Amino acid sequence: ISREKPRGPRLLDLIGGGILSFAFFSYFYSLNPRLTLMRSSAVLLMYFAVFWSFWTACRSPVQVVSFLRPLIFVWFVFYAVSIAFLFFRTESAFYLTTTDHVGGGGYLRYTGMWGNPNGIGNFSALILPLTIWNYIQKKNVSNCFLLAAVVFSFFFSFSRNGFIAGVVGSSIFLYLSTRIHRPLLFLTAVVLIVLMILYVNVFGLFLPRALVRPESLDVLGGRLEAWEIAKELADDRPFFGYGFGTEEIIFPYFIQ
Repeated sequence: ISREKPRGPRLLDLIGGGILSFAFFSYFYSLNPRLTLMRSSAVLLMYFAVFWSFWTACRSPVQVVSFLRPLIFVWFVFYAVSIAFLFFRTESAFYLTTTDHVGGGGYLRYTGMWGNPNGIGNFSALILPLTIWNYIQKKNVSNCFLLAAVVFSFFFSFSRNGFIAGVVGSSIFLYLSTRIHRPLLFLTAVVLIVLMILYVNVFGLFLPRALVRPESLDVLGGRLEAWEIAKELADDRPFFGYGFGTEEIIFPYFIQ
Protein backbone atom coordinates (compact mmCIF):
# COMPACT_ATOMS: atom_id res chain seq x y z
CA ILE A 1 0.00 0.00 0.00
CA SER A 2 1.47 3.32 -1.05
CA ARG A 3 1.59 6.04 1.60
CA GLU A 4 3.55 8.58 -0.42
CA LYS A 5 1.38 9.62 -3.36
CA PRO A 6 -2.12 9.06 -4.76
CA ARG A 7 -2.89 5.88 -6.63
CA GLY A 8 -2.12 6.20 -10.33
CA PRO A 9 -2.31 3.90 -13.37
CA ARG A 10 0.38 1.23 -13.44
CA LEU A 11 1.50 -1.62 -15.65
CA LEU A 12 -0.72 -3.96 -13.63
CA ASP A 13 -3.73 -1.80 -14.56
CA LEU A 14 -2.92 -2.12 -18.26
CA ILE A 15 -2.59 -5.89 -17.97
CA GLY A 16 -5.78 -6.15 -15.92
CA GLY A 17 -7.63 -3.86 -18.30
CA GLY A 18 -6.63 -6.01 -21.26
CA ILE A 19 -7.78 -9.20 -19.53
CA LEU A 20 -11.10 -7.62 -18.50
CA SER A 21 -11.66 -6.24 -22.00
CA PHE A 22 -11.17 -9.69 -23.46
CA ALA A 23 -13.55 -11.16 -20.86
CA PHE A 24 -16.28 -8.71 -21.86
CA PHE A 25 -15.55 -9.28 -25.57
CA SER A 26 -16.13 -13.02 -25.10
CA TYR A 27 -19.80 -12.16 -24.41
CA PHE A 28 -20.40 -12.13 -28.17
CA TYR A 29 -19.50 -15.78 -28.66
CA SER A 30 -20.00 -17.19 -25.16
CA LEU A 31 -21.88 -20.43 -24.54
CA ASN A 32 -23.85 -18.48 -21.94
CA PRO A 33 -23.63 -14.72 -22.69
CA ARG A 34 -25.58 -13.71 -19.57
CA LEU A 35 -23.28 -15.68 -17.27
CA THR A 36 -20.21 -14.26 -19.00
CA LEU A 37 -21.51 -10.69 -18.59
CA MET A 38 -22.35 -11.21 -14.92
CA ARG A 39 -18.97 -12.74 -14.04
CA SER A 40 -17.00 -10.21 -16.07
CA SER A 41 -18.86 -7.39 -14.29
CA ALA A 42 -18.20 -9.01 -10.89
CA VAL A 43 -14.46 -9.18 -11.59
CA LEU A 44 -14.47 -5.57 -12.79
CA LEU A 45 -16.20 -4.38 -9.60
CA MET A 46 -13.77 -6.39 -7.46
CA TYR A 47 -10.83 -4.87 -9.36
CA PHE A 48 -12.00 -1.31 -8.71
CA ALA A 49 -12.83 -2.12 -5.07
CA VAL A 50 -9.42 -3.65 -4.29
CA PHE A 51 -6.98 -1.68 -6.42
CA TRP A 52 -8.65 1.76 -6.31
CA SER A 53 -11.17 2.16 -3.46
CA PHE A 54 -9.35 0.13 -0.79
CA TRP A 55 -5.97 1.40 -1.94
CA THR A 56 -7.10 5.01 -1.49
CA ALA A 57 -8.83 4.35 1.82
CA CYS A 58 -5.82 2.62 3.43
CA ARG A 59 -3.00 5.13 3.25
CA SER A 60 -1.86 4.97 6.88
CA PRO A 61 -1.76 2.37 9.67
CA VAL A 62 -4.69 4.09 11.39
CA GLN A 63 -6.78 3.96 8.21
CA VAL A 64 -5.89 0.31 7.68
CA VAL A 65 -7.10 -0.58 11.19
CA SER A 66 -10.28 1.49 10.70
CA PHE A 67 -10.91 -0.36 7.48
CA LEU A 68 -10.33 -3.78 9.02
CA ARG A 69 -12.70 -3.34 11.99
CA PRO A 70 -15.96 -3.47 9.95
CA LEU A 71 -14.62 -6.47 8.01
CA ILE A 72 -13.82 -8.29 11.25
CA PHE A 73 -17.35 -7.59 12.52
CA VAL A 74 -18.82 -9.06 9.30
CA TRP A 75 -16.60 -12.11 9.71
CA PHE A 76 -17.76 -12.46 13.32
CA VAL A 77 -21.42 -12.52 12.24
CA PHE A 78 -20.70 -14.96 9.41
CA TYR A 79 -18.83 -17.41 11.62
CA ALA A 80 -21.35 -17.07 14.45
CA VAL A 81 -24.13 -18.12 12.07
CA SER A 82 -21.98 -20.93 10.66
CA ILE A 83 -21.24 -22.29 14.14
CA ALA A 84 -24.97 -22.02 14.96
CA PHE A 85 -25.58 -24.45 12.08
CA LEU A 86 -23.83 -27.09 14.17
CA PHE A 87 -26.65 -26.93 16.72
CA PHE A 88 -29.75 -25.96 14.72
CA ARG A 89 -29.07 -27.31 11.21
CA THR A 90 -26.52 -30.03 11.77
CA GLU A 91 -27.35 -31.87 8.54
CA SER A 92 -26.59 -28.69 6.55
CA ALA A 93 -23.33 -27.93 8.37
CA PHE A 94 -21.44 -30.88 6.91
CA TYR A 95 -20.73 -32.21 3.45
CA LEU A 96 -20.30 -35.93 2.88
CA THR A 97 -17.39 -36.71 0.56
CA THR A 98 -17.83 -40.27 -0.65
CA THR A 99 -15.08 -42.49 -2.02
CA ASP A 100 -14.92 -45.86 -3.72
CA HIS A 101 -11.42 -46.49 -2.40
CA VAL A 102 -12.20 -47.00 1.28
CA GLY A 103 -14.91 -49.61 1.45
CA GLY A 104 -17.57 -47.31 0.08
CA GLY A 105 -17.34 -45.00 3.06
CA GLY A 106 -16.84 -41.26 3.15
CA TYR A 107 -15.79 -38.20 5.11
CA LEU A 108 -17.89 -35.54 6.81
CA ARG A 109 -16.38 -32.13 6.06
CA TYR A 110 -17.55 -28.97 7.80
CA THR A 111 -19.16 -26.34 5.54
CA GLY A 112 -21.05 -24.07 7.97
CA MET A 113 -23.39 -21.85 5.96
CA TRP A 114 -20.94 -21.80 3.04
CA GLY A 115 -22.15 -24.99 1.37
CA ASN A 116 -18.66 -25.91 0.16
CA PRO A 117 -15.97 -27.26 2.51
CA ASN A 118 -13.12 -25.98 0.35
CA GLY A 119 -14.73 -22.54 0.25
CA ILE A 120 -14.89 -22.05 4.00
CA GLY A 121 -11.55 -23.82 4.47
CA ASN A 122 -9.67 -21.60 2.02
CA PHE A 123 -11.38 -18.43 3.27
CA SER A 124 -10.57 -19.33 6.88
CA ALA A 125 -6.95 -19.93 5.90
CA LEU A 126 -6.89 -16.53 4.19
CA ILE A 127 -8.13 -14.55 7.20
CA LEU A 128 -6.46 -16.67 9.88
CA PRO A 129 -3.41 -14.35 10.21
CA LEU A 130 -5.72 -11.32 10.55
CA THR A 131 -7.84 -13.00 13.22
CA ILE A 132 -4.66 -13.89 15.14
CA TRP A 133 -3.56 -10.24 14.88
CA ASN A 134 -7.02 -9.09 15.98
CA TYR A 135 -6.92 -11.32 19.06
CA ILE A 136 -3.39 -10.15 19.96
CA GLN A 137 -4.55 -6.52 19.73
CA LYS A 138 -7.50 -7.03 22.05
CA LYS A 139 -7.99 -10.22 24.02
CA ASN A 140 -11.73 -10.28 24.68
CA VAL A 141 -14.48 -12.89 24.38
CA SER A 142 -15.68 -11.91 20.90
CA ASN A 143 -12.19 -11.90 19.40
CA CYS A 144 -11.41 -15.22 21.09
CA PHE A 145 -14.63 -16.70 19.67
CA LEU A 146 -13.81 -15.45 16.16
CA LEU A 147 -10.31 -16.92 16.28
CA ALA A 148 -11.61 -20.25 17.62
CA ALA A 149 -14.36 -20.38 14.97
CA VAL A 150 -11.90 -19.64 12.17
CA VAL A 151 -9.45 -22.30 13.43
CA PHE A 152 -12.31 -24.82 13.75
CA SER A 153 -13.53 -24.07 10.22
CA PHE A 154 -9.99 -24.07 8.84
CA PHE A 155 -9.23 -27.51 10.26
CA PHE A 156 -12.55 -29.40 10.11
CA SER A 157 -13.30 -28.38 6.53
CA PHE A 158 -10.42 -30.76 5.73
CA SER A 159 -9.31 -28.59 2.82
CA ARG A 160 -5.79 -29.63 1.86
CA ASN A 161 -5.00 -26.41 0.01
CA GLY A 162 -6.51 -24.44 2.87
CA PHE A 163 -4.38 -26.33 5.37
CA ILE A 164 -1.16 -25.51 3.50
CA ALA A 165 -2.20 -21.88 2.93
CA GLY A 166 -3.18 -21.44 6.57
CA VAL A 167 0.10 -22.90 7.85
CA VAL A 168 2.14 -20.71 5.48
CA GLY A 169 0.21 -17.49 6.15
CA SER A 170 0.05 -17.88 9.91
CA SER A 171 3.71 -18.89 10.11
CA ILE A 172 4.80 -15.84 8.12
CA PHE A 173 2.70 -13.56 10.33
CA LEU A 174 4.02 -15.07 13.56
CA TYR A 175 7.56 -15.07 12.21
CA LEU A 176 7.40 -11.36 11.34
CA SER A 177 5.54 -10.32 14.49
CA THR A 178 7.92 -11.90 16.99
CA ARG A 179 11.67 -11.98 17.39
CA ILE A 180 11.72 -15.06 19.55
CA HIS A 181 11.35 -18.71 18.51
CA ARG A 182 11.76 -17.78 14.84
CA PRO A 183 13.83 -20.87 13.95
CA LEU A 184 11.24 -23.12 15.65
CA LEU A 185 8.34 -21.47 13.81
CA PHE A 186 10.11 -21.77 10.48
CA LEU A 187 11.06 -25.40 11.02
CA THR A 188 7.55 -26.36 12.18
CA ALA A 189 5.94 -24.76 9.13
CA VAL A 190 8.36 -26.44 6.72
CA VAL A 191 7.89 -29.86 8.32
CA LEU A 192 4.08 -29.62 8.22
CA ILE A 193 4.01 -28.50 4.59
CA VAL A 194 6.51 -31.12 3.43
CA LEU A 195 4.59 -33.86 5.21
CA MET A 196 1.33 -32.64 3.71
CA ILE A 197 2.73 -32.66 0.19
CA LEU A 198 4.64 -35.94 0.36
CA TYR A 199 2.25 -37.89 2.62
CA VAL A 200 4.71 -40.03 4.47
CA ASN A 201 3.43 -42.81 6.70
CA VAL A 202 3.92 -40.80 9.88
CA PHE A 203 1.15 -38.47 8.67
CA GLY A 204 -1.50 -40.83 9.93
CA LEU A 205 -0.22 -40.41 13.44
CA PHE A 206 -1.38 -36.83 13.86
CA LEU A 207 -3.57 -35.74 10.95
CA PRO A 208 -7.06 -37.07 10.19
CA ARG A 209 -7.49 -39.30 7.15
CA ALA A 210 -10.24 -36.97 5.92
CA LEU A 211 -7.67 -34.19 5.58
CA VAL A 212 -5.03 -36.26 3.80
CA ARG A 213 -7.44 -38.33 1.64
CA PRO A 214 -4.65 -40.56 0.30
CA GLU A 215 -6.91 -42.24 -2.26
CA SER A 216 -6.99 -39.04 -4.34
CA LEU A 217 -3.46 -37.76 -3.80
CA ASP A 218 -2.10 -39.47 -6.90
CA VAL A 219 -4.50 -37.44 -9.07
CA LEU A 220 -4.28 -34.29 -6.91
CA GLY A 221 -7.91 -34.57 -5.83
CA GLY A 222 -9.15 -34.95 -9.41
CA ARG A 223 -7.23 -31.94 -10.70
CA LEU A 224 -5.04 -33.95 -13.07
CA GLU A 225 -8.12 -35.14 -14.98
CA ALA A 226 -9.48 -31.60 -15.01
CA TRP A 227 -6.20 -30.24 -16.35
CA GLU A 228 -6.17 -32.85 -19.12
CA ILE A 229 -9.67 -31.83 -20.16
CA ALA A 230 -8.73 -28.14 -19.95
CA LYS A 231 -5.78 -28.77 -22.28
CA GLU A 232 -8.03 -30.47 -24.83
CA LEU A 233 -10.50 -27.58 -24.60
CA ALA A 234 -7.68 -25.09 -25.14
CA ASP A 235 -6.43 -27.08 -28.14
CA ASP A 236 -9.88 -26.86 -29.75
CA ARG A 237 -10.18 -23.08 -29.30
CA PRO A 238 -6.71 -21.77 -28.45
CA PHE A 239 -7.37 -18.06 -29.05
CA PHE A 240 -10.95 -17.17 -28.11
CA GLY A 241 -12.11 -20.01 -25.89
CA TYR A 242 -15.74 -20.59 -24.97
CA GLY A 243 -16.62 -17.41 -23.10
CA PHE A 244 -15.41 -16.11 -19.76
CA GLY A 245 -16.78 -18.00 -16.74
CA THR A 246 -18.42 -20.86 -18.64
CA GLU A 247 -16.15 -23.69 -17.53
CA GLU A 248 -18.86 -25.29 -15.37
CA ILE A 249 -21.07 -25.53 -18.48
CA ILE A 250 -18.54 -26.91 -20.95
CA PHE A 251 -16.81 -29.41 -18.65
CA PRO A 252 -19.77 -31.83 -18.13
CA TYR A 253 -20.55 -31.94 -21.86
CA PHE A 254 -16.93 -32.45 -22.78
CA ILE A 255 -16.54 -35.32 -20.30
CA GLN A 256 -19.59 -37.08 -21.75
